[in-house]
Amino acid sequence: MSENYGSANYSAIPAQPERYINRISSSVVVFFKLLDGIVAGSILFFILRVLSLMIAEFSKGSVKLIDLVSLVAKEYNLPGNVTEIVNEAAIGGIVISYIFWGGVMTVIIAGLVLVVLEAIGLLFLRIARKGAGLIKVIHQINMVVWILYMLMVGYSSANSIQMIMKMPEGAARTDALTTAIILLVINVIIFLLNLCYHKDIAMAMTTVKYELETGRQGKLRRTHLSGISFFFCLPYLNAALWMLLGMLGTSGVILESIGVTDIKASDMAGWGVYWVTMIGIPIILAGKNLGVCFCNRNLKLAHKE
Repeated sequence: MSENYGSANYSAIPAQPERYINRISSSVVVFFKLLDGIVAGSILFFILRVLSLMIAEFSKGSVKLIDLVSLVAKEYNLPGNVTEIVNEAAIGGIVISYIFWGGVMTVIIAGLVLVVLEAIGLLFLRIARKGAGLIKVIHQINMVVWILYMLMVGYSSANSIQMIMKMPEGAARTDALTTAIILLVINVIIFLLNLCYHKDIAMAMTTVKYELETGRQGKLRRTHLSGISFFFCLPYLNAALWMLLGMLGTSGVILESIGVTDIKASDMAGWGVYWVTMIGIPIILAGKNLGVCFCNRNLKLAHKE
């Protein structure tokens, strides 16, 4: 997308970045995005530390899932029954593929790095009015990631439907085909919403970057970012509510169901961290998306005159 899109109709109008940068909503976005970045950074540190422990095991050849879980459990002092649960679930063990898990880890690490970089970019944008270009590039990368994701889903769905059509005619085939089509439609909706979300933020950052560099008002194309970001915050609020209810009402049942009966103080502290994390992450994501909704509203209001 061209950076120099300001026309004669806009070149004479001064930009008003203070109307969408020096606002409570932008501070809210930065705050929650920094929390998001801290969580992503912590997960990234955890993954890199675990990977460093696994490198020695990988060098020995094929590694079973239970061996890796035992390694991580020992390093982080996890309850002993964790390995027992995994051992029961993974009958015979699962052989880890270098290529498959290497690819998965690469994608996860790259995604976490982008989250951290975006948090830094938003912080600089809020306090120094720099970083709009970085944020734009990050969301353009996310657009490409979602396109690749949808291609994978489409390929997987096509294979699944092809296999289903080879099944004997009957209720089983009809149910399987219906389920596959519903899942495909849901994935398409999720893909379109996320693609539009990242596209709209990239477009908004193009305008912001232009205005901060030139001091002139840039053209702001119409988007659905406010509606999409508000819609995105709802599932996270719902998840946080259910997690809170789970913590208050069913935590004992959950612990008992997975074999934890003798709870020590250290174990309670560990479960406390677990619940704070499970409730805190959706709240952070909900707050960030709600802040984006109001930030985009302020950006549009600054371009109505």
